[in-house]
Amino acid sequence: MLITFYEDWMKEQVVDLFVEEYKVTKSYFSAFFDQFYDAPFQRENAIRLVALEDKTVIGFQSFFYWPLIKNNIKYKSLQSGNSLIHKDHRGKGIFSKLLNFIDENKAELKIDFLIGFPIDASFNSLFRKGWINVFNLKWYVKLASFFSVLMPLKLEKYKQFDTAKKLIINYKPQFFKLSEDDAFVAWRKGYQNQANYFNYEYNEQNQQVQLCCKIQIRKTYIKEVIIGNILATDYNKELIKKAIQELYKNLKSKHLATIVSIALNENSNVDQLEVIKSLKFKDINKQIYFFTYPMNINKEELIDAKNWELYRGDIDTW
Repeated sequence: MLITFYEDWMKEQVVDLFVEEYKVTKSYFSAFFDQFYDAPFQRENAIRLVALEDKTVIGFQSFFYWPLIKNNIKYKSLQSGNSLIHKDHRGKGIFSKLLNFIDENKAELKIDFLIGFPIDASFNSLFRKGWINVFNLKWYVKLASFFSVLMPLKLEKYKQFDTAKKLIINYKPQFFKLSEDDAFVAWRKGYQNQANYFNYEYNEQNQQVQLCCKIQIRKTYIKEVIIGNILATDYNKELIKKAIQELYKNLKSKHLATIVSIALNENSNVDQLEVIKSLKFKDINKQIYFFTYPMNINKEELIDAKNWELYRGDIDTW
């Protein structure tokens, strides 16, 4: 078995791996693969690795450019994702070998740090390889309208809330925060189905708050609106409270959401946490693991949970 960098001739085999595992169509995943990895924003930045047995791809692992900013410094930070081992080769340590490869070649790759939001199956492998579980994103949920389950889903109805013309870029310097620059945002839109998203803007006395939201269906009937990111010209908690309150009231009155939810880092988003608790959002027994792996950066800064402002929208699957 050989661990090496992905080459274009391997694409069909990699696509077949994902088609077999997730039962998606080949045309869908092939198009997604192109839009995700071969767009100019990622083509020269993403790292794709494969495990080969002779000329057969039996494993795939990628680290894609996920630019985080702190104190006005944009880091060469990559997110781990789209990991898959062929079902006939699991339990052989292949995922660990793929993780080892990037560490062994870190001088050449010049990465500041890696991040990941692993599923349960990957948790122990990352932990054993020295990745650090800095914190977990905690979910909070509030019931909106029970009658929404009786209504058919019409995504065009949510576009009335898509009021932000351009995303606010106003980073709090003390936190690692995902970049919202135009190139990155445009790339993300390229592989997402935009029908499920809207950016709601609240205005008050020349100040704005933007709530980046996604609609999804749970258990056939439950319409969930997820607040995936909070952007503001002024991160005043009263202003943010009014924004969330206004959006919630609109969704509830129009029966467009069964529940409204948000996932956040309770260690740094203390103002937002206070806001959602005051609005009677309830924490649930559900969380999203967050890991990081220092490469060429001060480790102590990276592993302090108070230094991170992350939400559900900061994950590639948003």
